[in-house]
Amino acid sequence: MIIKSIVVIDGKEVEVKELEDKEAFAESVNQRVLFDRNYIIEKTA
Repeated sequence: MIIKSIVVIDGKEVEVKELEDKEAFAESVNQRVLFDRNYIIEKTA
């Protein structure tokens, strides 16, 4: 199954035209956001 969707990341619209595995994509985005947040927290601490 191919999923077509538009995703908003940091207020910027990113179109994902052909996305075969939406859960893997969501997991990668979540991991990236968590990593960025941890990095920012550690950097400012």
